[in-house]
Amino acid sequence: MSKQIEFPMLSNYLKIALRFLMRNKVYTLINITGLSVGIACCLLLTLYVNDELSFDTHHHEVENLYRVVTEFESEGETYMHAYSSPPMGPAFMEEIAQVEYSTRLVSPPGVDRSLLRYKEQLYYQEGGFLADSTLFQVFTYDFVEGNPETALQGRHMMVVSDKVAKKIFGDESPIGEIINLNMGGSEGDYTISGVYKSDTYKSFVMPEFIISMNSAGWGDWIASERQWAGQNFVPTFVRLKQGAVVSDVQASMNQLLVKYGSEQLKMLGMKKNLQMEAVSDIYLYNNFNESARITYVKIIFTIAIFLLVLACINFMNLATAKSTRRAAEVGVRKVMGAQRGNLVYQFLGETFVIVSISMGFSLLILEMALPLFNNLSDKNISLWDVNGGFLLGSVLIIILLTALLSGSYPAFYLSSFQPAKVLKSKVSLGTSSGLVRKGLVVFQFIISIALLSGVIIISRQLNYMKEKDLGFATDSRVVIPLLTVEAMQQYDALKTDLAKVSNIRQVAGTLYPPGSFIQNDWSFYKPGTTMDEGVDTRINTVDYDYVEILGQKLLAGRSLSQELDAYGTNRVLVNRMALERLGVKVEEAVGMLLTTDWQDQKISYEIIGVLEDFHHMSLQSEIAPVMYRLRESSENRDGSAISNIIVEVDPTQVSATLAQIEEIWKEQVSFTPFEYNFLDQRMDALYSSARKEAGIITLFMVIAVAISCLGLYGLSMFMAERKTKEIGIRKVLGASVLSIVGNMSREFVVLVLLAFVISIPLTYWAIQYWLEDFAYRISIGADVFVFTALLALGVAILTVLYQSLKAAWANPVESLKDE
Repeated sequence: MSKQIEFPMLSNYLKIALRFLMRNKVYTLINITGLSVGIACCLLLTLYVNDELSFDTHHHEVENLYRVVTEFESEGETYMHAYSSPPMGPAFMEEIAQVEYSTRLVSPPGVDRSLLRYKEQLYYQEGGFLADSTLFQVFTYDFVEGNPETALQGRHMMVVSDKVAKKIFGDESPIGEIINLNMGGSEGDYTISGVYKSDTYKSFVMPEFIISMNSAGWGDWIASERQWAGQNFVPTFVRLKQGAVVSDVQASMNQLLVKYGSEQLKMLGMKKNLQMEAVSDIYLYNNFNESARITYVKIIFTIAIFLLVLACINFMNLATAKSTRRAAEVGVRKVMGAQRGNLVYQFLGETFVIVSISMGFSLLILEMALPLFNNLSDKNISLWDVNGGFLLGSVLIIILLTALLSGSYPAFYLSSFQPAKVLKSKVSLGTSSGLVRKGLVVFQFIISIALLSGVIIISRQLNYMKEKDLGFATDSRVVIPLLTVEAMQQYDALKTDLAKVSNIRQVAGTLYPPGSFIQNDWSFYKPGTTMDEGVDTRINTVDYDYVEILGQKLLAGRSLSQELDAYGTNRVLVNRMALERLGVKVEEAVGMLLTTDWQDQKISYEIIGVLEDFHHMSLQSEIAPVMYRLRESSENRDGSAISNIIVEVDPTQVSATLAQIEEIWKEQVSFTPFEYNFLDQRMDALYSSARKEAGIITLFMVIAVAISCLGLYGLSMFMAERKTKEIGIRKVLGASVLSIVGNMSREFVVLVLLAFVISIPLTYWAIQYWLEDFAYRISIGADVFVFTALLALGVAILTVLYQSLKAAWANPVESLKDE
């Protein structure tokens, strides 16, 4: 019998729910709006988190894939490096039984872009790598042409992404075609042996083309390197056999390091330890060069949960705010025989209806918002590309959780009314329920104030990084990369001709311009010590006038001079940090010899000048010891060749000057296209990822505050409804509108202030955790919290002002006529 009436009862509940929602259009609109926005934001951020978590999950046997990383110890401190030495990969595969495959995937040091020539067409292309023939046995690529098992086995072979194939060959098959490749000075002809899709999978590394390690130039040089201690620029990966024990493999790697590299390490005064990092962890957990992305993913996932909870709290507040109007309905239903369980089902049914309608609207909002969100986050998320099971599961879980979370308290609260009391209009809305509602509003504003404070501090940190004195000038400086041997060989001629242009103030050159990682490093020690006390120092090759064109400050000594210092001289400049690490005072540094030991030789450099510290990389990295030296030969052709020209131009004549520079370039460099970038934009680009994440957090912070305001609006409706007669009596007794508004607003001010006090320690702890990723950061002052408190109070007062004024302006005759 119960089964026969089950459907009619559900149908009846649905009809009652729809009638109630239609009769209370404002209530329905606010609820559906709040839930739609909250669910849409939660779904959007869930898709973002899912996208972030999907990186490198596609590889075959991904649980057995590892990157070999290096731990160095210097001056009693340890630091991690994502690279290893050239011969390690092949040795691991040959000598460690548990290693099934190893491969090296190398982006040539200092080469941002390569020059591809096909017939008469030239193309600059980023994302060029060299790799062993075993690359596709370790990593999974989606090949559309060619055989991945043999694609890199031959000498001078190349595989390209479908994007590169389309750009160069159009719709024609590129297999077997010959491409001339100039990869930062290493030039040769390569045969295309494979094409893979670039957007099928997501990975921490996304090559656009890969050439075989078994090739001339970079490949032969890497093969000739037998260093196990130095030359740590090679990313090495291994695939372990099933059942291999990671700790045992790691121990075997370090045994080989001792076997082949102990003497080299001793000569360099270096301590080195090899470790293994899961490939699946690289994208999210790697923090070698910047903060780990997992920090942002956790923050964004937390915001997604908070937004959904805020929307649910709004529903609860609005539902209980309408409770006085439903008390009589509950009483009548109970008198007619309805059990409390029936009423709970009815009210939960109403909630499911609202949540289901809201979900429909949220999917529309999501579809419309995705293009804007993709632009903000630099993603390419599409509802149609998301796994159907994941999307459907997420929708159903959110509907269920939202309905239960939103509807449980109102359902049990409303169904608890006693019919005898409510039918005599003596229903009490209870202290406990009032405390719950106020507690929910306090919780909402704890979240909102914490997010608001966090966004303000994040914004200040980004502004601090943008405005902080880097120790050198960036404005009006143009960087011109010399990406080919032809361009490098013409450096001196280019410099001479550019110096003659009237709108160019200075010209200089460098191997590593600001904003690029300095690959070269040696360990130096001061007189009276040994390599054991040596300090790892980054070495940048610069030309005369480099210090001057950047406006760097000299603390002692002089700069490099064309009259006094010839190419190949062992005279150098060092920064203050190098001296601090060495334990040398600035005033004692000039004339001192810094020495490094290499292959039974002692190589010494004389300090002729000391530079004030400067931020060559982003402020997320600590300032490193740096040395400036001249190139080794009068001809710009060896491994320390100048590969970038920096010119300072008249800021009022930038366009005209760039046109003159390009004209000179075309006269001197026939077969290398002209390219340039601005130094200030180059440095600013170091923070693009942080700015994107901050933009996402800011956007959803604003939405969170808006949702919280809806919650306050719901509570103000409840108060105005509850105090209708009280306000009428006050007006009859002569109370002014202002005093009534103040009386009603006072409670909300207290709630917001309570939320503010609770949020301070939580916000401080969370933001300090975020700031730890920055070596140079702002301090958190009380002004942030004071501003946040005032802003939150202002928003809260404005939110409740409408209901307060509406209640204060109401005619007391209407509110008291039934007394």
